[in-house]
Amino acid sequence: MKPSVHLSRAFGYRELGTYDQSFLELEEIMGDERLSYEVLEAKYLACKGAKKWEHAEAHANLIKVHNPYRVDGWIMLAIDGRSVNMRLIAKTKRAGNRIRTDDPRITNALLYQLSYPGIQKVSISKR
Repeated sequence: MKPSVHLSRAFGYRELGTYDQSFLELEEIMGDERLSYEVLEAKYLACKGAKKWEHAEAHANLIKVHNPYRVDGWIMLAIDGRSVNMRLIAKTKRAGNRIRTDDPRITNALLYQLSYPGIQKVSISKR
């Protein structure tokens, strides 16, 4: 079957919201066509629609590698890289809820003392 038929079907599945089926349809494309811009973009969009962010980022990277003169892959990678990082930051605990090291000798009290500037003496020298 021609890649254009698979791409058309994948587009239809994406429009219906069946992103996994869209991706599976694209997986049936064989040979060098698998790395064409159109196929990689369709896989990227299917992964993004399914909220499989790491896979979307991987396909954006493939676009960047196999189509280096197209700016789309760079933009997709930047957008999804930021999205992944923001989700990871949201999942982590806030720094105020824990100490920043696993070393049991360093506690919040010690970190507080180390970060406290204290009182500085101001000396005025007479000349």
